[in-house]
Amino acid sequence: RRWQTWFPEVIHYYADADKTRVEIARLIEEGEWDNKEFIKIQEKLLEELQIKHNPIDNKIVLEKLSALEKLETSYNEKLEKLDKLETIEKSCEKLEKLDKLETIEKSCEKLGKLDKLETLEKFYYEKLEKLEKLETLEKSYYEKLEKLEKLETLEKSYCEKSEKSDKLEILEKSHCEILEKLNKLETLEKSYCEKLDKLEKLNKIEKLLEEMHSK
Repeated sequence: RRWQTWFPEVIHYYADADKTRVEIARLIEEGEWDNKEFIKIQEKLLEELQIKHNPIDNKIVLEKLSALEKLETSYNEKLEKLDKLETIEKSCEKLEKLDKLETIEKSCEKLGKLDKLETLEKFYYEKLEKLEKLETLEKSYYEKLEKLEKLETLEKSYCEKSEKSDKLEILEKSHCEILEKLNKLETLEKSYCEKLDKLEKLNKIEKLLEEMHSK
């Protein structure tokens, strides 16, 4: 197909044997001339154009070129594989880094939990200390309450005793006053009796005087 379409156009374009000779020589050097279907036509054309061409050497070159192409393809495949390996290695490195980061994050989480536990422990011990202080304060408070109750009972008993003592004092005073009054009454009674005695004596004397006057 290429021979039928491209080559007549080239001949028509150049319309010159010399230019065609140069172009075909270039194609032979570049390895784009051989075509199994038109080898005889090529040979006739080369004979007419008087172009030196060794198909054996050309085949060797083509074989080398094909080998080189195969090597290139294998090389490219290997390069692709190497690129893939590099990408895989990079991804593996990234995965390792991610694993390390995950382990670091986990360790950080553990450290955070430990810090929280430490803070909770400190808070717990502080609360325990406060509770112990409260217990001691409560004990001292109850002891003071007991002492106050005892003092209140003592005060009540003292007040009662003081009231009793006051009552006793009042009674003593009243008793003393009564005694004084009784003494006064006794003295009055004595004086009254004495006066009565004197009156009786006076009455007797009056009677005697009357009798004497009557006589």
